[in-house]
Amino acid sequence: MASPDVLDSVQLNFSTNNLLGLNLALAIIMFGVALELKWSDFQYLEKNPKGFDFGVFAHNFLAFANGFLMVKRARLPFQDVKTIAIKTGIQNSGLGLVLIFSFFSGLRGMALFTAWWGIWDLISGIIVTGFWRKYS
Repeated sequence: MASPDVLDSVQLNFSTNNLLGLNLALAIIMFGVALELKWSDFQYLEKNPKGFDFGVFAHNFLAFANGFLMVKRARLPFQDVKTIAIKTGIQNSGLGLVLIFSFFSGLRGMALFTAWWGIWDLISGIIVTGFWRKYS
C-alpha cells in the first residue's frame, strides 16, 4: 500500500482543451453503466435519429433563450443574466431518470432518451459558458 506522502505527490494536469473530451467520455460511461446500455444502443441513436433529437435541441435552446431574455428584460446585471440563463437552460435529467425508474418501470427507450438529454445538457452548457467566457 502506498504511503500518504506518495499519494500527495501525484499531480494530474489537465488543460482546458482536454477537459471537454474527458467530461463527455465520463458522462457517456456514467450514463451507460447506470442504465446498463450497450454501445450498440448509442450507435442505433446515431444511425436512426428521431424527432426527439430535434425536440431535445429545440427545448434546450428555448430554455436558454427564455432564461436570458426574461432576466435581460428585468434589467438585472449581465452576470445575473448569464447565471439564470444557464440555470434555466440546463434541466435536471437526473430527476428524469429517477421518475422513469420509479413510475415507468425503467423503460429502456425513455431511459436512453433521458440519458441523451443529460449528455446534451453537458455539451450545451460547455458551449454556452465557453462562448460567454470568450465574448463577455
